[in-house]
Amino acid sequence: MTTVRVTHARWSALIAAAYTTMGLNLMLALAMSPLLAMLILTDPVSTWPVLAILAPFCAPAVTAVFSVFQMQRDGESAVVRPFLRAWRRAWRRATMLGALSTTVTVVLLTDLAMLSMTTYAPLVVPVLWTLLAVSAAMSLTAAVAVVNSRRPEVPIRRILMPSLILSVRRWPASILSLIVIVVQLVTFANAPALAIGITAAPVLYLIWTHAQERA
Repeated sequence: MTTVRVTHARWSALIAAAYTTMGLNLMLALAMSPLLAMLILTDPVSTWPVLAILAPFCAPAVTAVFSVFQMQRDGESAVVRPFLRAWRRAWRRATMLGALSTTVTVVLLTDLAMLSMTTYAPLVVPVLWTLLAVSAAMSLTAAVAVVNSRRPEVPIRRILMPSLILSVRRWPASILSLIVIVVQLVTFANAPALAIGITAAPVLYLIWTHAQERA
């Protein structure tokens, strides 16, 4: 019978990964607590205008998580302080990106709701869903680009077009990221505690990895 031995280095890596996951999940929950509370305690169909207002302010937390991943790849071991530094450094551009993404999403979903029951639905609905997917993929790539940018003064509009081109050009990675997001949303709808406390950081890590492949 073969005995599997876990080396000290592997144990250390597992403990570090667990620490990073728990720390980032906690920071995400705190930074996004108003939006999460509204999603859990209210009916999103009725309160979507409030959700649309709160959503852009969650974008800096996402970019901060991406920044922590990048710093840990370069040898950083801490979680909380790097997260807070990254949040402060990118909050303005990340919030602008979140506002743009939220606006496009609201417009497209509104059009879907209005046109899905019309005679134009077979032609229009697939186009709108495609635009929604492309917008989401572009936003994710742009969020990683905000983190990777060495020049914080670069305006967000100069990041969007390259992000759009990369998202379309590397469409397999974009599709994988979108699938991961859908799975996370389904998990949140059925088990919010699991989605917030366990899977949030790993999901963002997968998205960050896919975005690095597109870069």
